[in-house]
Amino acid sequence: MKIKHILWSILLLLLIPMTVVRSQSIKAPEPDRDMLFDVINNSFSEPPLIGDMRIEGNYAVGLLMLQIGGEYQESEGKFYVAKWNGSSWSLAVGGDEDFVEQIYKVPNKLLSKEEKDKIVEGLTLPVDLTLSEFDQDAELLATGYKLPWRCGTTQYVRHDWDSHNAAGMGVAIDIDMNLNTYVTAAAAGVVHYIKQDSNKCGCSSSLANDGNYVVILNDMGYYDYYVHIKQNGALVSVGQRVYQGQDIALSYKTGYTCGSRAVCDPGTCPVSNCNVYANLQFHVQNAAGARLRPAFDDVGVITIGYKTSGNCPPPVPAIPSGLTASDGTYTDRIQVNWNVVEHATTYQVYRATSAGGTRTHIANPGGTSYTDMDVTPGVTYWYWVKACNSTGCSNYSGGDSGYARIPIPTAPTNVQATDGTYTDRVDITWSSVTWATSYQVYRAESASGTRSQIATPTSNNYSDTTAFPGTTYWYWIKACNTSGCSDFSVYDTGYARIPIPAIPTNINASDGTSTEAVHVSWSGVEWAINYQIFRSDSIAGSKTQIGGSETLTFSDSTITPGVIYWYFVKACSVNGCSDFSVGDSGYAKIPIPSIPTYVSASDGEFIEKVHISWAGVTWAVDYQVFRASSSDGTKTQIATTSTPSFDDLTAVHGITYWYFVKACNTSGCSDFSLGDSGYAAFPIPEEPTDIAASDGTYPDKVLVTWSTVEWASNYQVFKAGTEDGIKTQIGTTETASYTDLEVVPEITYWYFVKACSTTGCSEYSTGDSGFALIPAPDIPTEVDASDGTYTDRVQITWSTVEWALNYQVFRANSSTGTKTQIGTSDSLSYSDLDIIHEVVYWYFIKACNDTGCSNYSVGDSGYAALPLPAIPEGVNASDGTYPDRVVVTWNEVNDANSYQIFRANSSTSTKTQIGTSATLSFDDTTIMLGQTYWYFVKACNSYGCSDYSLGDSGYAPVPIPGIPLGVNASDGTFEDWVRIDWEAVNDATSYQIYKAYQENGSRTLIANSTDLEFDDINVIVDVSYWYWVKACNSSGCSDYSLGDSGYAAMPILDPPTNVQATDGNHLDKVVITWDEVINAEEYLVFRAISPDATKTEIGSTASITFSDTSIIPGTTYWYYVKTCNSAGCSEFSEGDSGFAKMPVPNKPIGVKASDGSFSDYVKVTWSETDFAENYEVYRAISPSSVREYVNRVDEPEFNDYGVTVMTTYWYWVKACNSTGCSAFSDYDSGYAAGDYINYRIWFPLIQIK
Repeated sequence: MKIKHILWSILLLLLIPMTVVRSQSIKAPEPDRDMLFDVINNSFSEPPLIGDMRIEGNYAVGLLMLQIGGEYQESEGKFYVAKWNGSSWSLAVGGDEDFVEQIYKVPNKLLSKEEKDKIVEGLTLPVDLTLSEFDQDAELLATGYKLPWRCGTTQYVRHDWDSHNAAGMGVAIDIDMNLNTYVTAAAAGVVHYIKQDSNKCGCSSSLANDGNYVVILNDMGYYDYYVHIKQNGALVSVGQRVYQGQDIALSYKTGYTCGSRAVCDPGTCPVSNCNVYANLQFHVQNAAGARLRPAFDDVGVITIGYKTSGNCPPPVPAIPSGLTASDGTYTDRIQVNWNVVEHATTYQVYRATSAGGTRTHIANPGGTSYTDMDVTPGVTYWYWVKACNSTGCSNYSGGDSGYARIPIPTAPTNVQATDGTYTDRVDITWSSVTWATSYQVYRAESASGTRSQIATPTSNNYSDTTAFPGTTYWYWIKACNTSGCSDFSVYDTGYARIPIPAIPTNINASDGTSTEAVHVSWSGVEWAINYQIFRSDSIAGSKTQIGGSETLTFSDSTITPGVIYWYFVKACSVNGCSDFSVGDSGYAKIPIPSIPTYVSASDGEFIEKVHISWAGVTWAVDYQVFRASSSDGTKTQIATTSTPSFDDLTAVHGITYWYFVKACNTSGCSDFSLGDSGYAAFPIPEEPTDIAASDGTYPDKVLVTWSTVEWASNYQVFKAGTEDGIKTQIGTTETASYTDLEVVPEITYWYFVKACSTTGCSEYSTGDSGFALIPAPDIPTEVDASDGTYTDRVQITWSTVEWALNYQVFRANSSTGTKTQIGTSDSLSYSDLDIIHEVVYWYFIKACNDTGCSNYSVGDSGYAALPLPAIPEGVNASDGTYPDRVVVTWNEVNDANSYQIFRANSSTSTKTQIGTSATLSFDDTTIMLGQTYWYFVKACNSYGCSDYSLGDSGYAPVPIPGIPLGVNASDGTFEDWVRIDWEAVNDATSYQIYKAYQENGSRTLIANSTDLEFDDINVIVDVSYWYWVKACNSSGCSDYSLGDSGYAAMPILDPPTNVQATDGNHLDKVVITWDEVINAEEYLVFRAISPDATKTEIGSTASITFSDTSIIPGTTYWYYVKTCNSAGCSEFSEGDSGFAKMPVPNKPIGVKASDGSFSDYVKVTWSETDFAENYEVYRAISPSSVREYVNRVDEPEFNDYGVTVMTTYWYWVKACNSTGCSAFSDYDSGYAAGDYINYRIWFPLIQIK
């Protein structure tokens, strides 16, 4: 056998991992004495220096050196042969020129000193070395194989180390065998790859890729190649586990096949044209792709010739059949059975928690059954069986599931039902029962009553929301599962508390329907057993309880009729009372007064009236006074008065009247009182006037006369000697004259008269003198009339005339004109006041006495000058009569031909002339509407003007304002009041604000304002009111504006308290809860990633719980809540953190263990797994061995330093988090290569001497 075939094997061994035994560390050789061979680049980097070394011809022997971290370590006796090709060195061990450039490894042997000396001292390296010069048994071989054909049969090994065959691979073997011979596995392993689609063969390199083959990764970590098999002749599949000696394919000669027994016609040819012999090629590669020399257990190192496989072991048993696992037959075990398998000496039982789960070897029974006692009742397990003997084990049988039946649970204990804890339910709890998957809840209305099932919860609690509040129930529980239910538990009683009733509605208080009480009614409230009634003096006043009622009405008789009260109601149950209802006002009508008593009319006590009085009557607001001419005559109302008396000023004196009285109020009037008569007395007459005593008319008497006096029934006549002398009554008469016969002619007497009635007599009248007849007087002389001396008169004078008692004054328009008596004078002068200024009159005088008068005197003319006009009187300024002016009028003034009109801002301020008028009126249009002015007038003529008249005030009214516009009542803008505002109205000086409870309700005046807004503080929050506005001034008020509703806002509420977020209670959500906030309409839920991070709204709810499903499991969030109502939202609540529990991760995928990539560890990597927080790495020495926990890591990779180099391990990974760990991943094998493959190789040449 030629040495170059051995060197091929040596070269492959050079490239695979190997353990190197190190000696002491030495300094690196000098570059000029060594040459470095780069295994990676397959070349020397330095040639040796010829002459410094002993080199025979083109060859030299080198000692292997290992580079380790910058130092070099000598190998133990590993020698190589290097060959010089004229320009560079390469490794060589001799041979033809064809192999000079190839790299071969000298057989790996520790040479003895003799062998070394032989090489050193006498070496003349031949062109072709022989095996005798090397020790082939020292070669590192791929061992543990058996011949790849059925045991006990013989095949011819045609090509082993022949340098021209097996595609030039000296480490491969070629086996001649008949077509369709069974090819068996030389070593146990897993089918790695199959190619079986070719049907061509021939001795042509063009067919190199047409050879079919099976590749098996054996348990030693090598790849076994079975080449040239039949098209579709593979008897195994990829991934299948095969045992040593198992049939894996049928032989053939597909692809590039040469040799005397395997040759087709030259070139490509169909398989059918090839000769009848197959040509199986078998070779081995390591993970790095280097080919190894196999050694077979049954023949050692193979040589050319016929070879017979070793003793035949028993066949691997077939796959067991008929596998069954018991389904609930037992409560504590699962019985597994299967059919007997020929050749099986034992069986392996495997179990998993699902059909696709990881199978765990749990037992090795010798028979066909197994009782699995390590089970959890109710959990389904899957079982598989392998049949085994010394040769190996079959594949898995078909699986079957089984389970242990769950036992019937025991009766629940510690049953507890709430006693009035809630108003809407009874909560029942009990202790959890082992094996119970559900519970049955029963209820009865007594301990011995019929029990009715009301629920089937799966947890150990239940809320009975059908419980009627106030009713006690008995509760029992049964624990159940698929096997049945327990007996009844011991009962417990519970009840739902009667709730506090809702606030009563539809409160109605009577408005004047009764005089004795206010009747209050309301709508019934569920759960109320009675009601409390409260009263206040106003809607916002202090409320005082005034009574209770078990019905829906209440009569308040403790009222004052006519007074408005506000009523509020609370609904009460045994557990408390509601809040106050909305109030309603009511009042009792004032009763019609009773008939007045003690009516009394004055009987002549008064002259000018009849005074009527009576006793005051309760509830009377006023009284109606009636009068009749008799006790049963027609009664006529003559007055209405608010006091219990009246003066009848229209009574005729001396006439008797009958008087009656009615008492009245807003409810009506009483009947007539009893009547009483009365009258006004006659008055004492006035003093008589026009007393006239005859002056000489008669010679024997004096006739005294006077004017009739009202009310006088007679007259008393008195006489005195002088005007102020003692008066003596001389007679009484019922007429208006009296003749005094007791006179002395020509003696003057003074007469006085009193007028008398039944009441009394008047004072003395003015006296008048009289006398008896005397002689007529002479004509007056020296008559003189003033000529313009006076402005208001003409003054006439004359001389005294004897016997004249008086003088008659006559006037004419001329000296000859008709004379008209204009007066009489007792003196010697007369003032004519009835004149026209500047008109000339003629005056004449007669002297007279009782006897008669003289003739006319001589006349005299006279006149009165035109005077300054008098001060005007009757000045009157209009008071609001006209809308745009003040009209001033006054009385006419004699001698005035014009008038001056003055105006002032007050009665005493400066007067300013505003106009002149020739008439008796003036229109002042220059006024400001609504302002009061004072007006004064002067009368004027050509002589001047009078003084100011008395002033009078007047004004033009301001027009009644228009209806206010833009009335707006705030809708929840303020928490405790409603603001009403409106637009300004021209001429308005104030505004009236009205309020009602409905748009068409009764409007009540609540305020007067001079501003354009008003804040109504007498409101109940969240209750809507209607508002209207009137614009007013001194002229009146406008109509109502359009109404607008408004309300005071509910105050912004406090944030919720006791915010709690679940910490890992759920896989898919975080549940947030909080305490209820009264009057909250909804809650806003916010989330942040930390306590000080930005809060983001994630939802809203009207309840006090919220489920956040938009989370990443395992991530902690912070939650906050706001309370909201119509007024707005509160501040954030205190936060609470929460998280959703992460699901158990899926098993990792992509597990990969390094195959010799590293010298002293195996790197295991895998794909990152969702929800994994860390990973557990497991290791075994074979796929079916016990898996050993190695380490827990956070990243998807692990470096396993706890390995033995060149030893293959199998790795599994579990993905884990706080919830648990996944199933095992699929495995992958790997190994550490040792130091060799990490190092370069130095070849210091041995100096040959």
